[in-house]
Amino acid sequence: MITGQLPPINGGYIWNGRGLSLLLTMIEYLVYMRESKNIEINYGKIVRLMELKNIRKLLISNIPANYQEQLRNYLNKLPNGNEESAHEFIVSRFIKINEINGL
Repeated sequence: MITGQLPPINGGYIWNGRGLSLLLTMIEYLVYMRESKNIEINYGKIVRLMELKNIRKLLISNIPANYQEQLRNYLNKLPNGNEESAHEFIVSRFIKINEINGL
């Protein structure tokens, strides 16, 4: 459902794949939190969780190892010294969904 609402890709296929992987990791983590802690899931929460500072906070928190590993892999693939810009480029497509749909 979400991927069908993404704007078209204009190059950057590798970054798009990494972004989709991050998005799926965040959704899986939030589903886990909904099942274990009864939290509500909405798209705004997903987008906020995908902020680089929040990804880093998750890594040092007490989350299941499989999510930590996936997030660590994502961060390790960002270019050194340019992590923030690369991350913003990657997640910008998902934020556009949020803006288009008024979520």
